[in-house]
Amino acid sequence: LHVGYENIRMKKIGQSVFLTYQDVDFNDELDDYRNMRISGNITYGVAKQLYTYGGLNWGKWYGSNEIEAALDAGIGYQAGVGFKLGKKINLEMEYLALLNDGRKNDINYDSEVKGMMIKVNTPFSFNL
Repeated sequence: LHVGYENIRMKKIGQSVFLTYQDVDFNDELDDYRNMRISGNITYGVAKQLYTYGGLNWGKWYGSNEIEAALDAGIGYQAGVGFKLGKKINLEMEYLALLNDGRKNDINYDSEVKGMMIKVNTPFSFNL
């Protein structure tokens, strides 16, 4: 689920900002993990129905007490391409990287969750 604002301008630089809440299912884990993040992007309208974007995100993991205590909020990045399917409907393919620092038993480590995401943005948006 995400809410936000975007200004995609033809052959000009625009911007977008989103607040995203995402449930994440790691197949080998029994715990429920959630990520909440805010992302800001620079957008560029390549053609009437095509645009690109990229920017930074700031996110925090939630779930068990262990995950919340072990991982700090972190700064990641995203980049993608979007297709306008209608006046208020966009299909986006995005590469997303969520980067967080953590510690457990006095050992510091880095957490990296990266991958492709397909998004459908409408007045009521959802992610696949």
